[in-house]
Amino acid sequence: MLDGMNQCSCIVSNVIGPSQEAAVGGYDISDLSFTNAYGGGLYFGVLTFKDKLRISAILDKRCSGDVKVIRDSLEEAYEDLRDALKDVDEDCPLRQPDMTPLTARLLEAVVYIAAVALSVLVAMEFQK
Repeated sequence: MLDGMNQCSCIVSNVIGPSQEAAVGGYDISDLSFTNAYGGGLYFGVLTFKDKLRISAILDKRCSGDVKVIRDSLEEAYEDLRDALKDVDEDCPLRQPDMTPLTARLLEAVVYIAAVALSVLVAMEFQK
C-alpha cells in the first residue's frame, strides 16, 4: 500500500466540518483547518467550517515547486468562480449537468432501436 501511495504526485482530502459554532471542552472553536501526513508530493486538505471553505496545501520539500504560487493560483481560481457565480440566485438551485458518458447514451439508443426493431419483426410475423 505504501508503495502505491509514494507513486502519487497529488492527494486531495475533503472533510465536512460543523456548519455552526462549535466548542471543545467548553472552549469555542474560532477557526479550523485540516491536513494529513503525506510525504509524496502535493497535498490538499479541504474543510468546510461554519459555512466557510478552508484549503490547506502542503508541498513536500523534495519536490520542485513553490507552494506560494500554488496558493495564489487557488485563491485566483476561487475568486474567478465566485465572480462567475455572483449573479446566481441562491434560492434557485443550479441544474446539475448530464454527466452520462457518450458510450452509455449510445448503448441506450442501440437497445431502444433493437427493442423497436424486434417489436416490428414480431408484428410482421404475426401478420403472415
